[in-house]
Amino acid sequence: MSSAMLIDAVLLCGVHLGLTLYEAGTVSHRNIQSVFLRSLICSACVIIMWYLIGYGFAFGSGNSFVGNSDFAVTAKNEFWWQIVVEGLKCQIAVTIFNGSVTERFQIAAYACVVLLISVLVYPLPSHWMKSSGGFLQDGRATEGIGCIDSGGASQVHLIAGVMGVIGAIMIGPRMGRFTPDGTCSPKFLSM
Repeated sequence: MSSAMLIDAVLLCGVHLGLTLYEAGTVSHRNIQSVFLRSLICSACVIIMWYLIGYGFAFGSGNSFVGNSDFAVTAKNEFWWQIVVEGLKCQIAVTIFNGSVTERFQIAAYACVVLLISVLVYPLPSHWMKSSGGFLQDGRATEGIGCIDSGGASQVHLIAGVMGVIGAIMIGPRMGRFTPDGTCSPKFLSM
């Protein structure tokens, strides 16, 4: 384990906490506990499912579309920290998605969506961009068909943003969030 990966993991946990606190500050009084419960569900489900299935799809050897090995890996040293750091990136993508559909999802439905995201929706583009066999990996950018990703930024934010837009369109607007003149007022933004 390198100190850089440990610092990475701590910072990613801080990002998750910060996003949760920000989201809790923008919801109504009755939904603050729901935001923290969703954060707990996100943390538990994503880390477990990422370890069991998601990491294998994202970084296992396979074809250029999906990995098909390294499920429930028992790894040592540096490899273990890669599983943790990449799982935390998946967790942040789910947290960003949660911010776009907050106050509009039942807890059980949210847990199902989190499982789907951590098993399929996030790992597949991760395999395309970050795996050595992925068709969009960094090394192929010089051939004109790859992407250049700095620290997983496009991997996390692009996937989370697209999921958030699709979720918000499917669910519709938050009822009672905006006044008739189109303004809104944050509840506890300083939280």
